[in-house]
Amino acid sequence: MKLQFEKWHGCQNDFLVILTEKAEDIQALRDQASNICNKNGTGVGADGILVISQASGTTNLSIINQDGSLAGNCGNGLRCAAGYLLKNQNQHEVTFQVLTKKMTANSKLILSHHYESSISMPDFTLMPPKDIQEFKAFAQQKFDIQLQDHQFIMLGNPHLILEKDTLKNWEFFRFASELQKISSGINIHLITEKPSPKNNHETTVLVYERGVGVTPACGSGACAVSKFMDIHKNAKIKMPGGLLTVNINKDTPTLKGPAQYVFSGTIELS
Repeated sequence: MKLQFEKWHGCQNDFLVILTEKAEDIQALRDQASNICNKNGTGVGADGILVISQASGTTNLSIINQDGSLAGNCGNGLRCAAGYLLKNQNQHEVTFQVLTKKMTANSKLILSHHYESSISMPDFTLMPPKDIQEFKAFAQQKFDIQLQDHQFIMLGNPHLILEKDTLKNWEFFRFASELQKISSGINIHLITEKPSPKNNHETTVLVYERGVGVTPACGSGACAVSKFMDIHKNAKIKMPGGLLTVNINKDTPTLKGPAQYVFSGTIELS
């Protein structure tokens, strides 16, 4: 089975984007995601796979993590999928169905192969108290770290926000990796620098994504950081891969940032 793909990245968070209507293709991609996404030279190399299906007038988006699990949200992936549809179908606006959520993207071409998209994300919701308690108990017992309820933010995916006085940078990655053993894992973000006039009012953040590991950026994570920081207007979130902008109207965030086409190819699934 051969499938055509395009490689895209949003703030260096990279994805394979595939258009297919076949459920068996999606399952095969999930089953072989770790091999396809492998970055050690044996795979194409990606943080995840985005599968677009346009059956019955609905644009469904399956967000497949490296480990084959499905993500409920991915701001960088949504922008890449939106850029793909603008490039290939001239769609400037598209509403994606991602699991149970609908998210609308508006995109424009900036220059050759470079796009910019604004994504209307789902509302923030509360994480189940049972999950929060499990994460808090593990962090306390394993690392002697006391987490507070307000650090946990749900935006399709669960997020945990940490501040720089909680952990040193090198400790963050071990902590984040260990926390994936609880429940189905969690996206974790470490704020290493708060906004100030000296840094152009940017919040600097490190990222660890569940089902993937260390990544250069996380779009839904940028929204969660903005919510945690209580910055609702023009929040600038600087991650290792680039800069994202978040605006929050009540509990509805809008994420703005780049997406870039890299190359096209074919993968053969077994």
